[in-house]
Amino acid sequence: MSSTAFGRIAIPHSLDMSAQKSKGFIIINPHGIKWSDNNEVYLVIA
Repeated sequence: MSSTAFGRIAIPHSLDMSAQKSKGFIIINPHGIKWSDNNEVYLVIA
């Protein structure tokens, strides 16, 4: 997985098109999720 964060929102995405099925998820965490060394996100759309 590769990831992209925009402010407090993260949109992870795969590096290749190898999935057999597509699915979507929305994760809301009011405590935040450490996304990178200096970034914390509260909403993940995958």
